[in-house]
Amino acid sequence: MARFRFRLQKLLDLRRAREKAAIQDLGAALSALEALERRLDELEAGRRAAFEALAGGVAVDGDDRIRTALLMRQIAGLEAGIAAGRAAVTRAEENVAAARVSLLRCKTDVKAFEQVREKAHAAWNDDERREEMRRLDEVSAGRFIRSRGGALK
Repeated sequence: MARFRFRLQKLLDLRRAREKAAIQDLGAALSALEALERRLDELEAGRRAAFEALAGGVAVDGDDRIRTALLMRQIAGLEAGIAAGRAAVTRAEENVAAARVSLLRCKTDVKAFEQVREKAHAAWNDDERREEMRRLDEVSAGRFIRSRGGALK
């Protein structure tokens, strides 16, 4: 019996490698998104703390005015960082969506090639069974003819 050989195996292997790379790309995109979201949460917590510090010290002397001005500058910087962080999170979410689409395409390609492989393997199995039956029929017919003395009556 000959071994089954799928003619498109190299393409299937290539598609599987692309699928694996797409999985890694999606993981990297998700990790980047998570890191950006953590950083954004830290900035928002810093802004809340600055607002609480600003609300906590409401005196009128000179030191408090300087402290208030510094807190306002800090809040402004944090708000700029938050805006940039939100934009970065949006881009990262778009990257994650693109990576998911890419992975879905790769999985679809792999599945299509695997279905073709399964059909080819089933056809090969059918051919092998037919060939085996033909050989068995030849052996049976030869034995039958020999049992009858070499000639059919």
